[in-house]
Amino acid sequence: MSGYSFVYVKIDRNNSMVHSTGITFKDFSMGLNLDKCYLILAGYSHECRFNTKLLLEYVTKEQARSLIEQDVYAFGDFCWVDFENENQLHLVTDEELARLLFMSHQKRPLGSFRIDSLMNEYGYLCHDDGYCNYTYLYDIKSTKTS
Repeated sequence: MSGYSFVYVKIDRNNSMVHSTGITFKDFSMGLNLDKCYLILAGYSHECRFNTKLLLEYVTKEQARSLIEQDVYAFGDFCWVDFENENQLHLVTDEELARLLFMSHQKRPLGSFRIDSLMNEYGYLCHDDGYCNYTYLYDIKSTKTS
């Protein structure tokens, strides 16, 4: 998505969240150079795998570049959490899955956005890429505000 003539960023350190407008998933990913896997909670990637335990799609590290290049604005809602390797998906508990689905639907976590079995650093929750993004960060204290 392009065409935004402004960027809005509000950093909420108390909730480890950044609310933004005008920053796309591609901008976000390129800015952090994420070499991660993505568990897709909402949206549909053209190149992904399907986890039969969670009944969710995910993108491997090898597929991540393709995801970053896709028009995720067309997905409508686009929500994901990161993780390191596919074996972690088999460790997700029913309670953690419920928290992930709640977070995707409500665009806010139920308790913490961190999922112990995934050891995720990010929770990326957006509607219409670049229009309304809520990004939860594990290490928000290192976020620069100047």
